[in-house]
Amino acid sequence: MTDSLGPRPLVVSSVNRGDVRRWCRANGVPSSVVEKLTTKQLADAYNDVDCLGELQREEATPRAPKTPAIDVADVVTKAVTAALAMIPNAATMDEERVIELIREYAGTPSVSVIEVRDSGGVIERLEGLHHPQTVDVLSILNARVNLWLAGPAGSGKTTMAKHCAAALGVSFYSTGAVQNEYKLTGFVDAEGRTVRTAFREAYEHGGLFLWDEVDASAANALVAFNQALANDSFPFPDGMIDKHPDFLAIAAANTFGSGATAEFVGRNRIDAATLDRFAMLEIHYDEALECAIAKAFNPDGGAQWAQLVQRYRKAAGKLGLRHMITPRASLHGAKMLQSGVRGELIMQTTLRRGLDQASWDKLEAEA
Repeated sequence: MTDSLGPRPLVVSSVNRGDVRRWCRANGVPSSVVEKLTTKQLADAYNDVDCLGELQREEATPRAPKTPAIDVADVVTKAVTAALAMIPNAATMDEERVIELIREYAGTPSVSVIEVRDSGGVIERLEGLHHPQTVDVLSILNARVNLWLAGPAGSGKTTMAKHCAAALGVSFYSTGAVQNEYKLTGFVDAEGRTVRTAFREAYEHGGLFLWDEVDASAANALVAFNQALANDSFPFPDGMIDKHPDFLAIAAANTFGSGATAEFVGRNRIDAATLDRFAMLEIHYDEALECAIAKAFNPDGGAQWAQLVQRYRKAAGKLGLRHMITPRASLHGAKMLQSGVRGELIMQTTLRRGLDQASWDKLEAEA
């Protein structure tokens, strides 16, 4: 066994991950195997002789080409099948027929190969169905820059964060709007036990932390968050904790922190010091994916319904109406169409949604 990199157990992070990969190769682990190892697997290989031995015995596999051919239909099938598995009542659908129609009609959704290169020059690959802006989000996170994602409801911010965590080989943590500092940082209960949070886990042990609805959160929680991002350690209720090298932060919001808008009246203005901690990126809807999923729920008319929803969405924007039409309208409408709900009722409940008659007339005329 070649020289060690330090005492065991060794904590593997983005700082030393490349060194550990090189150590694994020097100790007989095939390069094609090393490339696929996550941060945790690298730590296991270094700290556990038996684990290293198993990796040494794995057969090398040919390096994948830089731009491999992707079976688009197969990717869509897997992605939508996984989505259906998480949706209540999906079991009542004819899944084989759905998959057949997806393969035939899915078109070209946002399929891509995402590559991440670490300090050792190793490429991590994430293939599949992705929002087209995922690669931008990932490149910023890989540079270890905190990121603020601003976009409308249903634009895929959470899904992108999960995909990026997988590509970077780190755990994913998240929370919604926080109305108290201690919901973010944790607290010591009446029996002296420390109550930990998702933020604490990511900060201390490494991981991608997504704070969703951050612009609907309390100011005191944001102050604590700002302090944690600004420094290499943070005073949690049970003591000072060092920031892990693989701690990454995404703040997801409907605004850029400038306060309430006509569409998002419950959003708070964020102080400039906190906003300055983030690179900022606006996220848009992925209409190709929207159509593909709507088609899965209604093979005979889902895609056409989604396209209608998109027309109304664009018309509302052109008219300056304070009226949100999100991809959920495509999903809900496709499901109702499949169940035989009459079209007028679907329009009222997914597109009109309480809009006054005069505005609705203008919207219909524009769409």
